[in-house]
Amino acid sequence: MKKILVPTDFSIAAKNAALYAFKLAEQLKAEEVIMYHAYEAPVNIDPMVPAVVMPDIDTLRESSEKALAQFKSVVCPFCALGIQVSTLARYDHLGNGLDEICRETGAALIVMGVTRW
Repeated sequence: MKKILVPTDFSIAAKNAALYAFKLAEQLKAEEVIMYHAYEAPVNIDPMVPAVVMPDIDTLRESSEKALAQFKSVVCPFCALGIQVSTLARYDHLGNGLDEICRETGAALIVMGVTRW
């Protein structure tokens, strides 16, 4: 196993998943852990506003990449030396994009934290 994909929404559960992925990568001798964030345009429907306002996609991408960099800086100190940590942000729905991201990156394992609402 060479790569582990860690989808993140920057929550505590995602942080715990990243920390777990680092330990797992160390045990499995994985080469890379990829922090992945799928972002979408929020849909705000206000009955008082006749049109739906869409945010700028470039702004969403920049915000996502900035949040990923911050997340990486928080969790990376817990990663063993020799394991590469990279980030990937993509405009997509998480459920629709995971298969494609795994094929593109060569990730053989997904480690994801989930919380109950």
